[in-house]
Amino acid sequence: MAKVSTVNLSPATGAIAMFNLLVFLRDQMGFSITQTSDGTTPGTNTITSGAAVAGGLGNNDAYFTAVDPGGEYSVCIQRATTNINWEIAVSALDGFTGGGATTRPTATDEQSIHNTTFFLTDGTYRQHLTGDTTPIGATVGVYPWRCWTNTNGSGNPYSILAHEPLAVGSYPELVGTRAVPTTGEPDPSLWIIGASGNIPSNPFALTITVGAWQGGTTAVRSWFCMNGTNGQSESFVSFQGAMYDHSPANSDHSYPQYDASSGVGTDPRDGADSGVPILLARVTRLATQVGPKGFTATIRLQGIDRDYPDSIDVGGERFVYCNDLLIPFENGTTPLT
Repeated sequence: MAKVSTVNLSPATGAIAMFNLLVFLRDQMGFSITQTSDGTTPGTNTITSGAAVAGGLGNNDAYFTAVDPGGEYSVCIQRATTNINWEIAVSALDGFTGGGATTRPTATDEQSIHNTTFFLTDGTYRQHLTGDTTPIGATVGVYPWRCWTNTNGSGNPYSILAHEPLAVGSYPELVGTRAVPTTGEPDPSLWIIGASGNIPSNPFALTITVGAWQGGTTAVRSWFCMNGTNGQSESFVSFQGAMYDHSPANSDHSYPQYDASSGVGTDPRDGADSGVPILLARVTRLATQVGPKGFTATIRLQGIDRDYPDSIDVGGERFVYCNDLLIPFENGTTPLT
C-alpha cells in the first residue's frame, strides 16, 4: 500500500475542514471531483476554497461529489446552513448524477449515512486525513480513507467519516460482476460515520449498550447481499463488531467478552501489542438478516488500553489510539491534542 496523509490540521471552520477533505481525496488519493456547487453556481470545478464566498464550500447548500480512482464508489457531501451540519450520501455502484445550484446530485443506489451535526464548534478541533492509494481487494478494489477529528486540549476523538475495506480472505470473492453478481461479495467495504453527541454517540467505541457499532443508526454500515447475491434480498444495513465490556444479560449480543479497562491485551504468543482486525457481522437477536461480513483491513481493535495521543508502530506503520480503536496515522508523526 502507498499511505498518504495530512494530519494535525487546525481548520478554522467546518467548511474549511470539508474543503481539506476534497483536496486530500483529489490531490493525494487520486479521486475525481465530478460535481460541485457553491450554493449558487453548479459545475465540475466550482469549489476552490472553504470560505463563504463565490466558489466557496462555506455557503448554504454547497456540495461536492468524489469518485474513487477505480470508478466504483462515490461520496457526495453537502453543507446545510451552518459549518457543523452536513449531509453525507454514498453510492456503492451507480454513481451520482444531476444536481443543481442548491440541490445535490443523487444516485439510484444512494444511501444517506449522515444528515446532522458532524463537526464541533468552529475552531475547536484538529482534523486528520489518511488513506492508501493502492486498493485493497482481489476482485473489487476498495481505496481506504479516513477523515476524523479530535477536540482541542483534551484530544478526545469526536467525529469520523471513513471508507474501510474488508481484509482479503475474510469474505468470499465475487463471482460474476458487481452489477450482476452470482455469489460472493460485491461490496467488500464498510462506511464508518458518526460524531459524539449524535447517534451513534461514540463512533470510536466498541462498548455501546448492546454491541460495538450497534444496530439501528450506527457507525458501521454496508450492503448485505448487494443486488441480491446468492438469492438473498438486497439491503443496506448496520453491522455489529467484535465487542467487549458487556454484562451477562447482553452476552448473546457479543463475540468475546473482555474488560474494557484493559483492552484485549498483548498477543500471548509473542507479547506483541499490535491490536487485531475487527470481525463485523449481523448477529441473531439483533437482526433479521444475519451472517458474517468480514474483518476490517486497516482499522484495528486496541490491545493494551491507551488513549489519544498515544500511538504505536506495527510492521512499520503508525496507528493512533482512539478510544477502543487503532486508526492508521502518518508514519513518524506525533498526534497533537
